[in-house]
Amino acid sequence: MRSTIRNSLFCAAAAINFAMHSGVARGIPEADGIDRSGTTLEMWVRAPGDYASAGKFARPDAQVLKLSKILAKPRSQRILDAQTKTRRVWRGMPLADVLAPTMERMKLPASVDTALLHFANGMIIPVPREAVELPSAQYPMFLAIAFRDTDGEWSSDFPDIAKPEEDNNFRGDPRPIRFGANRLITSSLWHPDAPSRGLGGFSPWQHVDSLVAIEFVARSGWEQQFAGDQSPSAIEGRKVFLERCHWCHGVRMIGARHGWDMVEPLPLWQKRRPDSLFNHVKYPIADATRRGLMMPTQKDVTSGEMFLLWKWMESVAKTPSPRYER
Repeated sequence: MRSTIRNSLFCAAAAINFAMHSGVARGIPEADGIDRSGTTLEMWVRAPGDYASAGKFARPDAQVLKLSKILAKPRSQRILDAQTKTRRVWRGMPLADVLAPTMERMKLPASVDTALLHFANGMIIPVPREAVELPSAQYPMFLAIAFRDTDGEWSSDFPDIAKPEEDNNFRGDPRPIRFGANRLITSSLWHPDAPSRGLGGFSPWQHVDSLVAIEFVARSGWEQQFAGDQSPSAIEGRKVFLERCHWCHGVRMIGARHGWDMVEPLPLWQKRRPDSLFNHVKYPIADATRRGLMMPTQKDVTSGEMFLLWKWMESVAKTPSPRYER
């Protein structure tokens, strides 16, 4: 009997370990029903409700923009692409100009102050609502459908972006950043919510692929969905999550789906202790690229931050996710 129980526990642990490393445990972006080819751009206002473990987003009044129609008369602009540190001529339009006619029809509620930029790989980057309403020097975003070098031909086949090599004996990235029919070009890696404002360290703009949707939310209600209990460590830990993690990770399928969900199917606080979490985030794995691992290194993270993050991970796993309200 004991042998049977031991074998069952071993098999269960092995299955969970396989899921965590193969990507099965990650939030599958395609499960939300959004077209991830980059040929369309979906826009909606997040409705109040309980989104925990819901899978697909509730978006009954979504507007779907066909980029081939919106960008039928594109502009050409020479811009520095901060993601690759190269300057090219891009064909497209400032994102605010692409969205303007649709946003005028949507008549956004006054409480909505944030636009969540959804990318095909499951990442989410929040920006102020004004950043997508008017061209902004702070958020210089240009939606491109083609590019060319100074004297080259136009191409809509955006090159892959490989991750930096940590293993000097291996060449080739089995899971580079790949683009669909569009690229969102930003000339700066700056973001006010990222560590060091995204300058000189980790920046979410470095890891995005094609823009596929924009969801409008009330920022306070959006962040409240990631609340654990009201202990000081959980409150401070959520701040770490929102600064370093929420670009790629979600909670019970709320939020980003590029990386592992913090709670489902396995609460991650049970898998990693604070010291293990610290090493995982701060230090690169030598063969990470060869193994297709996606986790970017954040070299400026501290052990204190990771302890608070771990306490929040434990708290949020034991606390029901709040409803979204605006």
